[in-house]
Amino acid sequence: MSDAENPYQPPAAADEAPLSQGEMGEATAATRQLLGKAGPWLKFLGIMGYIGCGFMAVFGVIFLVLPLTGDNVFGSTSQSRLVGPALALFYLALGIVLFFPARFIHKMGSRSTQYQQDGDATTLEGVALHLKQVAKFYGIVTIVGLASIPVILVVSIIAAAAGSSSG
Repeated sequence: MSDAENPYQPPAAADEAPLSQGEMGEATAATRQLLGKAGPWLKFLGIMGYIGCGFMAVFGVIFLVLPLTGDNVFGSTSQSRLVGPALALFYLALGIVLFFPARFIHKMGSRSTQYQQDGDATTLEGVALHLKQVAKFYGIVTIVGLASIPVILVVSIIAAAAGSSSG
């Protein structure tokens, strides 16, 4: 089969003149306006992320202190006594991890608003940098989440089999 008959052949490159350095570094007025309008929403989302991290830290401390009150909130067996510290560790770790995307989103919002006001190319680069950081963070979280599914599945099957054989 020749390339002329191949339906999966990549398209030919268009004969366009490359952009000059000035055209590549400038954004249109509409882009500046859109980034400026997105800025307050991004700052709002960043602040909500900070508040969520604060709540997670508070819950982590509560779950850490709750078993120390003497009440058997999670039960009296030796395994149930580990529930509080495990939940505390989970919430504290989650609060720390989720602080970073909240920070990136908040900074992206601040830079977007600043870019609408001054139109400086370095400010636009800052917006792009924080967007890259947010996308990279969520990409890594997605990969880790997808990779953990088989592990969780195997552990669940083993735990279910052990539970059904002992009872």
